[in-house]
Amino acid sequence: MAVTAKDLKEYLNLPPDCITVVGEATVNRTAFIEKVGEGGLYEFTKVDSDWTLNGSVVTLSDYGITADEAETEITVDYLTTTVDTYLNAAKSKAKAAGVPVFENNAQYDLFILALAALYYDNRGMTFQNPADAANAQRMIDSFVLELRYGDEDG
Repeated sequence: MAVTAKDLKEYLNLPPDCITVVGEATVNRTAFIEKVGEGGLYEFTKVDSDWTLNGSVVTLSDYGITADEAETEITVDYLTTTVDTYLNAAKSKAKAAGVPVFENNAQYDLFILALAALYYDNRGMTFQNPADAANAQRMIDSFVLELRYGDEDG
């Protein structure tokens, strides 16, 4: 299993993505999130028979939106916590430490999750106690030493 942002969010116990719709419309969450890619406020406006987003004509169905016939304005507020930066940093750190990328290694997956969580939890790059930094380094080292010579799970 390759670790995904969704996996990391669950590991960190972050709140689920939230979509709030203002206007008479239904939104397919999966299609909308896949289309927009990042959180934000999206305001769709009907001009004549076309729908626009940020001044550009769009097709609502591409965003997973089905609007009521009489509706002229739809606002979708997509609230999410982005963790891709921390996940990518963990993968980069593992690669720089000489750990190969595994597609099916439970220890590798746990290492990437733990390291990305460490980066997320210490976004200010500070440790209150010097012993915490040493403990974090020991955790990283113990994984790296085993994974450098690891193999895919059977």
